[in-house]
Amino acid sequence: VRMLPRAFRQSRSLHLLLCALRVQSTWATASGVPRRIARTLPAFSNNATPMKFLTQQEAKEVDEELMGPRIGFRLEQLMELAGQSVANAAALVYDAAKTRVLVVCGPGNNGGDGLVAARHLSHFGFAVQVVVPKPYRDDKFFFHALLSQLRAMDIPIRNELPSDVDAVADVIVDAIFGFSFAGSVRPPFDHVLNSIRSSTARVVSVDVPSGWDVERGDTAGVGLCPDVLVSLTAPKLCAKAFTGTSPRFWALISASSEPRSRCKFPPARRVLGSNHLLPAKCCGRRTRAQAHPQGQ
Repeated sequence: VRMLPRAFRQSRSLHLLLCALRVQSTWATASGVPRRIARTLPAFSNNATPMKFLTQQEAKEVDEELMGPRIGFRLEQLMELAGQSVANAAALVYDAAKTRVLVVCGPGNNGGDGLVAARHLSHFGFAVQVVVPKPYRDDKFFFHALLSQLRAMDIPIRNELPSDVDAVADVIVDAIFGFSFAGSVRPPFDHVLNSIRSSTARVVSVDVPSGWDVERGDTAGVGLCPDVLVSLTAPKLCAKAFTGTSPRFWALISASSEPRSRCKFPPARRVLGSNHLLPAKCCGRRTRAQAHPQGQ
């Protein structure tokens, strides 16, 4: 780095390059993140700026702006970033060599995030299976392409949960419902949520725990109780009720382009404009914690 021209050394381009090269993050090690994964995180200050939690409408508006003409992301790009973030978060918490993962995918974009996550988790060395309880419509070409990618990697794809979830999975990735969810849980997903709730497998939820009201949490009492919550772009209001046994993560997707009135990122985070995982402080412990002692 010292051999580079002074102007380039001081530029934002070099900062992004160093992040891409996975330079060791002093922020990550200071925050207690293991050194083996600290290299994947950019350096940030520990002086946290209060984060704005998004309402359901604000979350929709952020997505619309990201995919609008001013910023120009495609849905496929955001889905790839989101799915990779979920896989990265799971890899930070669980040992790939000892963990069987069951990715349960819903009918919407949250399910697409899960399909992408399954591919990356398999690349990371996890034993992965995928469950798609409700087949995708024929016009969802990108979803069918993601399924084809999984089949090409010999990742098993099921149409329903196994009768004994604990026999096949140590971790379940909950990619069923996202921030567009409203109303009650309908078949076949009511049975799916009940089966997951009755298992002892750890749960990693994508953006919003399935069955939760996006703003008020598990008001109906039928939602999942995740051990890990990966909030995409910014936490939704329901994330305030998260009480998992492991850290919560938020994945910043093109944070430099976010509508600043809604996503109040600290300046150092806002300039990165890329896809990074930041561990957020855990709110407490969930009631099922005794079934999952720390470190196991």
